[in-house]
Amino acid sequence: MRSATIDVTLFLFVTTAIIIFLAILFVSVVYLHQRNRILHKQIINSLKIDHEHQLTLAQLEIQESTCQSISREIHDNINLSLTLAKLNLNTFEWGDKNRAINQLESAIQIIGKVISELSDISKSLNTEMIEGLGLISAIENEIDRIRATNIFEIQFDIIGNPVFLQNESELIIFRIIQEAFNNIIKHANASCVKLELQYLDNLLILQIIDNGKGFDPFANVRGKCNGLKNMQMRARMLKGHMNINSKIDIGTTLAFKVPINYLTQTKN
Repeated sequence: MRSATIDVTLFLFVTTAIIIFLAILFVSVVYLHQRNRILHKQIINSLKIDHEHQLTLAQLEIQESTCQSISREIHDNINLSLTLAKLNLNTFEWGDKNRAINQLESAIQIIGKVISELSDISKSLNTEMIEGLGLISAIENEIDRIRATNIFEIQFDIIGNPVFLQNESELIIFRIIQEAFNNIIKHANASCVKLELQYLDNLLILQIIDNGKGFDPFANVRGKCNGLKNMQMRARMLKGHMNINSKIDIGTTLAFKVPINYLTQTKN
């Protein structure tokens, strides 16, 4: 009886924590959006001469880009973490005490990570994680985290000789992969996912393949569109492009091609 009470208490604690941080996440995004709008109006009203106008436009572009980056990082990284925590709770096994404890511990660890990221969003905007682990290790860690939920099998293949890329470029690739996994978890109902990195002479090919229910890429599918747009935008940031091949009841393949010579060039 006491054990059951502890399990229920832990479950309520974790559920409450998720709700609180979802609320914090929503308020943060709304606050940033409103502050950006107010700042835009103040700057526009202060325009007096042409060269000031040009300078202000440049500043607005930088601010808008920063806000968009923050929004994408929240959507791609924190959203995936909360989805995994929710999945652990939705599949909670009350009849299996050991598994229930493992699921609670996993959910608590994920929420702890979210707390850390929310306390300093700037950490999710820089390259500290990639600098410390490297792209391949960061991907492997993310795969291990998803595998722990037993939602689907993941196969990770590397073809060719990996190339050390700019930290900023590796972070963008990592965010693309996170967003792809997030979409698969939420929408695909897949049992198997294959992630492939292929290094050619002057080209990096990234493929994420799932055997899920598929969708019509040309349809206005709510929820998926934001994720696909984020991935397309990130691919363009790398001077690359994304191809979508999806068939109903067969699965989806996302293929990204980016030039390695651009990813490895030295920043001025």
